[in-house]
Amino acid sequence: MKKTALLLAVSALALASCQNGGQGSFSTNVTLSNSVDSASYAIGMLEGMNMKDQFSEIELDKFMAGIQTALKNDTANAKFKDPQTASMFIRNYMMDKQMKAAAENLAKSKKFIEDISKKEGIKKLDSADIYYEVLTEGTGAKPTINDEVEVHYTGTLMDGTKFDSSVDRGEPARFPLSGVIQGWTLTLQEMPVGSKWKVYIPAELGYGEHVRPGGPIKANDALVFEIELLQIIKPEAADNAKAQPVKK
Repeated sequence: MKKTALLLAVSALALASCQNGGQGSFSTNVTLSNSVDSASYAIGMLEGMNMKDQFSEIELDKFMAGIQTALKNDTANAKFKDPQTASMFIRNYMMDKQMKAAAENLAKSKKFIEDISKKEGIKKLDSADIYYEVLTEGTGAKPTINDEVEVHYTGTLMDGTKFDSSVDRGEPARFPLSGVIQGWTLTLQEMPVGSKWKVYIPAELGYGEHVRPGGPIKANDALVFEIELLQIIKPEAADNAKAQPVKK
């Protein structure tokens, strides 16, 4: 069953139990006496969770009116002339909502970075508006854009929520310096091996608006990383390592 059809079915079941058709007229204390009851409840529960995540501000009475209009084919009272027009409205609504949220978060991120820049002990990269604190001062070489590096890191959001950590996994991360977000690429080129920095990366040098939907990082989030540069792997060393036979 397609998602749209499933949602219509769920809404029809909910409507059947609604006395007045308005928000707050549903009871969550129901008895499941047979498999149809249980299936109906399970579908409603899952779809309700999905709707809550995607459109938490839904007006239930308007939602039910739309369902009834479709089920009864009540074209005289339809507020949209066809499904395509309704779908386009939803797409535009969601895009506007996302753009507004991204703009608000960008302003929040800029304020966060500005406040960090005024803290005592904070330094700024020579190459970008990236601020950092030196937790451990390393004395080794600095990587170049053509190098691979091995690091330990922990990433947090502006409110301190942790979203990723190689330290927690117990295994360092290894990657080419040109293959990560720009904030990392710029920062690591100024870090001597053995250094551990706490780095504050503005949104435009992080993921910007290109984030995974539903993930912990939101559009235009400023990010905070504790990064420890363990070693530099030069291209020739990486190639030689790959060429070594596997020992049995």
